[in-house]
Amino acid sequence: MWKKENLFYLGCLWEVFRFIFLFSLVSFLSSPGGRFIYTLYFLWVNAPLLVIPLLFFLSAFQPERIPFYRPILLFGKVLELIPLGILLIFIYFLPSAGMDKSLRWGMTVPITIGWIDFLFLLFLIFYPHQQEP
Repeated sequence: MWKKENLFYLGCLWEVFRFIFLFSLVSFLSSPGGRFIYTLYFLWVNAPLLVIPLLFFLSAFQPERIPFYRPILLFGKVLELIPLGILLIFIYFLPSAGMDKSLRWGMTVPITIGWIDFLFLLFLIFYPHQQEP
């Protein structure tokens, strides 16, 4: 039977795939030659992002602890949406920033990632509060 807590498992999987995709994209774009030191550096910088999938997993695994994990998850999702806001400002509101139409269409993947993050943020905001006994 489908439970609402299963969305936390789905959120965990989404965050892991999101991390792998964005990490590989940024490491490839910054170092197309595949320098190992740059890859390790980006892994070190992005490692705190792995806390969010862990919190999603723990929220699904221990639903009674959701009220404790939820504020941290909300904070993490808001932090993940800040780059999307900056990207949207540069693409749509500042056309003089050198963005042509072909580059705007190339940004559909990051914008789609941002929309999925926004949907998970809405899920976390409107998830019913559970009081501890």
